Amino acid sequence: RLAAFQEEQENISLDCLPTVTLKDIPRKPQYLPLSSQKADNLPVFYSDCFTNQILYADLVFDLPDIPRELLPLLSLYARLFAEMGCKGRSYEENLAKIEACTGGVSASLSLYPAFANPNQCTPGFSIRIKALKRHAKSLFELLKDFSEGIDLTDEKRLREWLLQHATEQQNRFNKSALHYAVQLGFSGLSEPSFVYNEWHGLPYFKAVQSWTKHTDWIEGLKKVQSLLFAGPSQLILSCDEEQRREIQQENYYGLPEQLNKIRKETWTPWRGHYSIPSISSQAHVIASPVAFTAQTLRTCSYKEIESPLLLIAADLLDNVVLHTEI
Repeated sequence: RLAAFQEEQENISLDCLPTVTLKDIPRKPQYLPLSSQKADNLPVFYSDCFTNQILYADLVFDLPDIPRELLPLLSLYARLFAEMGCKGRSYEENLAKIEACTGGVSASLSLYPAFANPNQCTPGFSIRIKALKRHAKSLFELLKDFSEGIDLTDEKRLREWLLQHATEQQNRFNKSALHYAVQLGFSGLSEPSFVYNEWHGLPYFKAVQSWTKHTDWIEGLKKVQSLLFAGPSQLILSCDEEQRREIQQENYYGLPEQLNKIRKETWTPWRGHYSIPSISSQAHVIASPVAFTAQTLRTCSYKEIESPLLLIAADLLDNVVLHTEI
């Protein structure tokens, strides 16, 4: 009966399946207007859109001037941000609070290359959180708690998480070897590419492996945290207009006041005056029978009219030329 059923399925016409054609794709992109206002000293950006009663919030901090040796630690801090305790709560208690009233908390780093000069950037650290409309107050309470930093005194939890993270990094190393090769090649082309490589490339991978052998990195994390939340920040909200008005009437549940308390006049803005290395041809031995080879070339920036054409050309080269050759 199974064989007969499978044969029957194989002969079913594919016309019954839904298909998407070019006619179904709008020729013009959807425009989502972004409004802005200020709550005390906190710039608030708002996108009025249908979110099915879900509030999306991003609290973005401008990155301070950070020494080069702390760049990999900054990346580590962003990855473990939601994995630690906060505001006197243990990791388990903090996780329970997050899961009880939100759809999750995450942190990330973004480069934000300058439009006028893509060789420069003004990076930021984002705390992202979402929750149902009825949990808006809890969402902002968590944002206030996290803006004071996470618990970096629980060395047992930090070591436990780092060892797990190092194992994950090692397990995916060969699968991502081409990514590491590409980022290494790019790192000598511009400041944003150099910083991205320090955050996600071979320097970060090697740093994680070395941190498993000692605990000095914990003090580095504390230094990163002390610098991170003392500067300017901005809040970005996505929800419907009714909910935005309710949040505004509550003065964003005290978030602007909280951020004013932790901001410091001595905060130094990002300068990014790093010595960009000159990358020469090189090879690294890894435990793989496959050689992952990359060559990087400098082209135009994303603001140039040729940029979308290059993106299309890259896909054609990948799928039409290289795939056929391989």
